[in-house]
Order: sequence, then C-alpha cells, then structure tokens
Amino acid sequence: MRLRISLAAEEVPLRVPIQYNHLLQGLIYNNLDQALSNWLHEKGHAYGARRFKLFTFSRLFGKREIENGRVCFGGPAHFYLGAVDTEILGSLAEHLLKKPSVRLGTVECRVAEVGVEPAPRIDPTNPVQVMTLSPITAYSTLATPDGRKKTYYYAPQEKEWSEALIANLKRKARALGWTTDVDEDLKEAWVRPPS
Repeated sequence: MRLRISLAAEEVPLRVPIQYNHLLQGLIYNNLDQALSNWLHEKGHAYGARRFKLFTFSRLFGKREIENGRVCFGGPAHFYLGAVDTEILGSLAEHLLKKPSVRLGTVECRVAEVGVEPAPRIDPTNPVQVMTLSPITAYSTLATPDGRKKTYYYAPQEKEWSEALIANLKRKARALGWTTDVDEDLKEAWVRPPS
C-alpha cells in the first residue's frame, strides 16, 4: 500500500537542502504513534542480525528549481510512502490529518493532502515491469589486501546487482514471517534494469 502526501509551506516557496532525505524520514518518524515510531526506529522487523524498517519513501515532487544550494518548490510538493505494514501508513495518515501543520526540518508546512494510491494489479504468471521513484542500491563490503573494508556498489548491469536484490527480498520475506519456502517461491525470480 502507498500514500501520497502533499505539503505546502506556510511561506512560499518551500526551501529544503539538496540532500533532504533525512528531513522526510524525520517527518515520518515524528508523525507516527510514539510507540510504533520507537519500535520501528530502534528494532523493526528482525532477521538474524539485520533489522528492516520495511517502508520506503520517494523524493519530493513538484515545480522546483535550485537556488543557492537549496531546492525551492514554488507550490505544494508531494512525496510517496510505501509500506508492507499498513499500521505504519494508517498511523502516519491519522497523525497528519489531525495536525494543522508539520515541520520539514525547520520549515513549517501545511498538510495539503493525504491520499491512498491504488494497489497495482499484478499477474503472477507474467514478468512485472517496475519503475522506482528512487534509486536502488546494491553493494557488498569487501576486504582489501591490507585488511581494510571497502564498499563496492554494483552497477545494475552487473549480475551481482540482481543477485543482491533477490537475496534482500528473501531476507525481508523471512523477517515478515513468510510461511512457505522463500527459496522455492523465488527460485525463478530475476531482476534486470530496462534496456
């Protein structure tokens, strides 16, 4: 399930730093039920030593331009939030609809709209083409000959990129308590970037 959240700055234009993802993440955590926010931030869904939050959000969309190292939106800006756990979406929607304004970093914003996006229709017998709203990163941490750790980011054209994504999906399915054999269920799964 996915929400579309539209924000309008109390003072136009809405100005945020170029690197503003942490501001959106803060807005999300600060507008969830406190117990849910704490659990999600500190624990999340566990699989082995890994902890998964299992929500994702897009960048801000809207009429914008770059001025003095900041992104300036001339009108309302919106973003999308998707989550497997509908409790996260319900809690956020409820909190946002009850508040006259929220903070995006230091900017006071009016919540102009909270909408529920329709679920996509997927035919499990056919390949699915998905366009992401934010980049997908896949990497491995490797040891250098001198013993230091180095992060290697895979390009989408590399075979390891697809393998890392499938392995990540399997871990997340197990963290959610997938009841069937994940390896068997996803044995024919593959991911490739568009040509």
